[in-house]
Amino acid sequence: MMQAKVQILILAALAGFAQTPADGPSFGAASITRNRSMSSSRNGIQTSPGRLRVDNTPFLELVEECYGPKGYQLRGAPEWLRSEPYDVAAVAKDGASRGEMIEMLKPMMADRLQLRFHREDGDTDGFSLEVAKNGPKFQEYQPQPGDTPDNTGGL
Repeated sequence: MMQAKVQILILAALAGFAQTPADGPSFGAASITRNRSMSSSRNGIQTSPGRLRVDNTPFLELVEECYGPKGYQLRGAPEWLRSEPYDVAAVAKDGASRGEMIEMLKPMMADRLQLRFHREDGDTDGFSLEVAKNGPKFQEYQPQPGDTPDNTGGL
């Protein structure tokens, strides 16, 4: 095992830990509510020009989409972030793109849920997959007589 440098996103529900959201584009109308339907169906983050919709999705997925870390990289995150599903419906003032709307989610989460964060570097254990001294021993696949697209392992 080797030591690796990683960026870690720290979450806290206290206002004193982070910067305030910058002024910039924002949603004209938006709602964020906890989904209490107990449904197992979820659609993730869906966008169309100027509209964003999230149904029955753990808040952790929104954090991952907005800020980039995976769940295992978070420290100090409350358990509800992983377990409680949320619905978000938002309409941008101008027909914003998906990327612009994802950026607009950051100040909305900070304002509505008092979500604050900061990044820090840290060491963690990890594995590294490296090529052997004499190089890889891969061989190009050679189709066999009778192979069809369904059984060659291709996409």
